[in-house]
Parts: sequence; C-alpha cells; structure tokens
Amino acid sequence: MNNEKFRKQVHRAVEKVSPAMKSDPFLAQKLRVRARENEEKTLKRRVSAGAVILTAFVVISMGVGIAAVSGWDVMQFLYGDRTAQQIPEIDVFPIRQEVSGDGALFRVDSAVYDGKYLAFDWHFENTEPETPICGYIQKLTANGIPVAGDGGESFEFLWLPSKYIESNFWQNGASVVLPADLAGTETVHIDMLVKVYRPTCAVYEMEKFNMEEAVRKTEEGYFVITEDEGFFGYDPYEEQWTVSYGIENSDGRLRETALEISFDVPKGENSDRVLKPLPVYETEHGTASYDVAAVTAGGLHLTLRLHPDDVALNGIRELILTDGDGSALQGDRFAPDVALRLDSADPGTVIFRYRWSDIRPKDLPDTVSLTCVLEDGTRLLFPVAVR
Repeated sequence: MNNEKFRKQVHRAVEKVSPAMKSDPFLAQKLRVRARENEEKTLKRRVSAGAVILTAFVVISMGVGIAAVSGWDVMQFLYGDRTAQQIPEIDVFPIRQEVSGDGALFRVDSAVYDGKYLAFDWHFENTEPETPICGYIQKLTANGIPVAGDGGESFEFLWLPSKYIESNFWQNGASVVLPADLAGTETVHIDMLVKVYRPTCAVYEMEKFNMEEAVRKTEEGYFVITEDEGFFGYDPYEEQWTVSYGIENSDGRLRETALEISFDVPKGENSDRVLKPLPVYETEHGTASYDVAAVTAGGLHLTLRLHPDDVALNGIRELILTDGDGSALQGDRFAPDVALRLDSADPGTVIFRYRWSDIRPKDLPDTVSLTCVLEDGTRLLFPVAVR
C-alpha cells in the first residue's frame, strides 16, 4: 500500500474510536458513568485463556494445534471484533514494552504511525488482585511534546478488580493526531507516566453507600471504596467526612507507584511487497484463495479464505507457515503474533488472518504457504511466490 492509502486508513480508524483521552486525571465521575453504560459491551469483549489474554481478540482454537497467541493489539483497539469485517492491512509495528511495580503492570504491544496519526494499544493489570489498585495516565508525550489522545479510554482512578470490572486487567489504547511540529517525523519517541495507587490497609467496598457504615468501617481501619468507586475519608479542611476522586483525603492509606514506559514508532514506509498467489487453489476438500498476501514494514500478512466442500476443512488441526514444499519454517520469527479465525458473511466460508511482525522479505524462501494440517496429518499447501 502507498503512504496516502495508509494515512487514509489510519485516519478512518482514528475517527471510529471512542471519545478523547483527556489530560485531566480526576474525571472519575465521568468515567464511572461511561463504565456503567459500556459495562455489558466491555464484558463481552473480555476474554481469558490460561494466563490472561487481553480483551476480546478472537484467537483461533480449532482442535489443539493452532498457536494460542496473545491477541490484544492496536488493530483490535482501532477496529474491534474482526468477525465478518474486512480489516485493512495497515503496517503494524511491534512495540512489546512493559513496566511493572508494586503489583501493577502496564504494557504496550504494537503501534501504527503514518507521519501524522499515531495509535497504539495498552494493557493495565493488577498482578496482586487480592488488593485492588487504581491508576491513571499522568503523562503522554511524543518527542517531548505533550499530546492528548483523540480516541480511546484512559483509566482515571479505576479500581482493578472491582464490581464494574471483575477482571484484574483493563485495556484499550490511544490514538493521537500529532502536533504540526511533528508532522512527517520519521520516528516518534513516546514517553508515558502511569500513576498507580494501592491501599496500605484492608479494603471495604460498599455495594450501596451509607455514611454511618462508611465512617464506622474507616474508623475500624478499612480503606472504604464507595459504590461509585470514590475515596471515602475525612477532609481536614472542610472538617467533615466526604467522598472524593483524588488522593487528597487518603490520609496516607494509599501507596503510590510511578510506572514509566518509552518506545519508538517508525513511520510506515512505501516498501510493501505484494506477493503472488494463485487466483484459486483447488483441493479435494474444497477451494481456497488469499484475500491478502503481502510483506510490509509491519511484517508478513497472509489472509486465507476457505470454501469447504466437506467436514475435513472444518477439522483443521493447525495452520503453519511453510516453504513451497510444505516444510515448516523454523525460528522465533516464524511464530505468528496474530492468528485469527473469522466468520465470513458468506455462509460456509472461513477466513484465517495471520501476521508475523518480525518477518522481512530476506527472511523468506522464494515460495511460502499458510499450510493447513488436517486431523489425519494431511497437509494442504497454498503456495505464494515471494520472488
């Protein structure tokens, strides 16, 4: 794809995401309302698989063989559920940076950038969920210039876990229109500061706020979280008990941790190589074709569409990247970081979308295939010419 097409695709994606991430870190009441309104939608988008796999990125699980890769990435943030939805093959750059401290973890996995628009995913987690934590993004800069997200949700004193978010993690992303001074910059350097607070005493979460109960529990030594997740405490200036959404009245009952993370995102380049698949691949079990077959600055992209004639193609044991003879390509770079099964709007059609971010043309043989291994061990090859 050329740079103009890339820019338009990122721009359209940025316009679709949710309202702006504000610089004000004390918008808890607004966030509470937003969280309640979106609770059902959000919970439907959350998934766990063994170690926590982040919200609702549909990872293939046919049989036992297809790699269970962690799925939350910037494309999932921008476009949501891929089911029956055509997703543009935007250059995606792996970031894979994380920072942790005092049982809190913050991670960024991937980003896209076209010289004007920047978007990236993020994942915030409480790794010691027996005590809830809250936090907010205090700083986000690009090449030292403060920027505010034009899309995505910040977290602003959002308790993890809580009755609103039962999981011990929360994830979304940020999309940013860069300042004019940065337009066209070949690489943007992102710095983020996340402030996290963990109670230093036992926690009492109220289902329904009651002033007398809140005072009693506080005097018993508990840190009280109100029904709308505010902080309950005594305000020495107002000389009264109050609910707040900052840390001013926490009386030292919150321990602060600063998580800092930095990463570079290069500008997408016009260096794509469209590969050369056949129009249609005939097999004894059905036909196949590639919707996408390309190597970009963001890696190798193969999207395979299957039209099964029998149940064999519904019992695929695994999909692997092979050479033209069916020999699996070995090495860490040949493990996909995106592996999706998509339900097509066309009944009976199955689509597989794979991406290998670390692969470049020089890493590949002259011919590659996203090869289906059936339950009986049969391999169905769909070779694509690289050069």
